[in-house]
Amino acid sequence: MLFLPKYWKKKIFFIGIFCCLFFISICSSVVCFCAASCDPETSFFCNPLRGTVGTLVEGGEKMTGYILGLIGSVALLLIIISGIMYITSAGNEEKIASSKKILTGSVVGLAIALLAFSLLQVLLSILNM
Repeated sequence: MLFLPKYWKKKIFFIGIFCCLFFISICSSVVCFCAASCDPETSFFCNPLRGTVGTLVEGGEKMTGYILGLIGSVALLLIIISGIMYITSAGNEEKIASSKKILTGSVVGLAIALLAFSLLQVLLSILNM
């Protein structure tokens, strides 16, 4: 690990942080959904969606909506950033290529997220029949 270039160390660090946060969020959501009858005074973890979510599928749909909104916001932010980078590049080919790469990545990521959401909706409509 000591002989890796600096950019690899940063990538490994951020991937590790992302994996830890993802694991913590999955564990906390499982604990929250499993705590059906929870007394906030006696237990540490309680279902914050109690009364608004009846089943695990409804909770998944609600979380999917929140995640899709977050992905859309991040994609919009990246599109704006790439546009600003393109405008301020002043003819520098490296900055133009970098801004086009960010724009392409954000649009492709948004398209993949929307496709995954639509496939999930189709799958849920098929399974609810």
